[in-house]
Amino acid sequence: MYEGVSEGDVLQISEPKNRFPLNEDTAFSVLFAAGIGITPIVVMAERLHDLGKRFVLHYCSREPADAAFMDRLANSAYVDQVKFHFTHGDSRRRLNMLGVLEQEVAHPLDVYACGPGPFIQAAKAAAMAVGIPDERFHSEHFGAVSHPAGTDQGFEVYLDRSQRSVWVPADQAITQVLKASGVAVETSCEQGVCGACLTTVLAGTVDHRDLYLTPAEQAAGTCMLPCCSRAKSDRLVLDL
Repeated sequence: MYEGVSEGDVLQISEPKNRFPLNEDTAFSVLFAAGIGITPIVVMAERLHDLGKRFVLHYCSREPADAAFMDRLANSAYVDQVKFHFTHGDSRRRLNMLGVLEQEVAHPLDVYACGPGPFIQAAKAAAMAVGIPDERFHSEHFGAVSHPAGTDQGFEVYLDRSQRSVWVPADQAITQVLKASGVAVETSCEQGVCGACLTTVLAGTVDHRDLYLTPAEQAAGTCMLPCCSRAKSDRLVLDL
C-alpha cells in the first residue's frame, strides 16, 4: 500500500470477512488474551455483555504499561468479569489456563484465545486436557509458523477443472505459481491464518503448514491452504 498506492487511485476490495467469529448462543465463554491479542477479545467481551451472556476474560501481559485497552477494560460495565495477569518478567506468574478451565468445565464452554503462538498452543492444550471439542475452541494467530529454509522440494500440481499441470518449485508457494499462470485464487493473509484460499484436494498428500484448519481437517486431507502448505507426494490434484 505504501509503495504502490497514490492519492486518487481506485482500489477493488471485498467485504470484510470474520475468520474469528463469536458463538453468541453459548452458555459460557472463556476469553484468553495476551498482549495485543486483546484487540478482538475486548470486542467479544463487550458483545457478550450486551447480550447478557456469562463469560470471563483473562488478560495476560508482562507489565500493566504494556497492556492495551486498560482504561477501557477497567472502566467497563463488566470489569468484575475481567482478570488481569501480569508476569513482571517472572515465568512462574504465567496464567494457569488448565486450572481456569478445570474450574469452569462444568458449564458448556466456548474458549477463545488470541496472542503469540505459544500462548495459543498452551490454551489449546488446556482445552484438550479438559475435553473441550475442537469446534468449541477458537483462536486467531498473528502469523504462520516458520519452517526451516532449504528443506522443501518441488512438486506437480494438477488443476482438475482447468485440466492443466503446473510445477511448483521449492522456493515458491502454490498460489504464487497459480497467479503467475493466470489461475485466479482468492488470497488475503498469505500465511495460512485467514483461510481465504481454502481449496479442495482431490488426490495427493498435503504437507499442511497452516494455522486455520483443525487437526482433524488436516488429517482428512480433503482441503488445504495453498498459500503456505505444500505436498508430501510428488503430485497434488486440486479442484481448480
